[in-house]
Amino acid sequence: MSPPVTVLTLKSKEYPKLLKHISDPPARLYCRGNISLLNTECFSVVGTRSMTPYGREAARSIVPGLARHFTIVSGMALGVDQLFAEICISSGIPLIAAVPFIGQESAWPAPSQGIYKRILSGAAQTIVVCEGGYAAFKLQRRNEWMVDHCDKLLAVWDGASGGTGNCVAYAEKVGKPIERINPKNIH
Repeated sequence: MSPPVTVLTLKSKEYPKLLKHISDPPARLYCRGNISLLNTECFSVVGTRSMTPYGREAARSIVPGLARHFTIVSGMALGVDQLFAEICISSGIPLIAAVPFIGQESAWPAPSQGIYKRILSGAAQTIVVCEGGYAAFKLQRRNEWMVDHCDKLLAVWDGASGGTGNCVAYAEKVGKPIERINPKNIH
């Protein structure tokens, strides 16, 4: 049985402190799991949908070092986001899963849906950033939540346009520190 959902508002004492200081904080956050993680130092991870086998091994070596200092946040997208999330879950590292809306995975192939659900069940905290179903803007709103909530962003990104590029652009705009790994340079 899943833990109950907690709704946090701007007036909730558990509401993330970093989010209270942005121009347009979410009025409500829907949370499941350990809400105390929302006020720890966080490192958000975003990235490409595909990685080389060497890139996967590099990720496995990066996560434990990050986890000694930060709580890891994943946007739960296919690819790098889920790879880092799976490594956290299998290593017993606390993970915050930032979901843009309920049903994010519904159009994915069945095996990907299974991985997604397994990660969510093992996450220490799950945040649903937007109410309702799919709308493209909700993916960016999730990205903004991840940037606004983290102390640092890790972007595994080759510079191409798309969701990761939008996330990096927002992080640059708000002055968030970014560590970049170009997956094309990881063989």
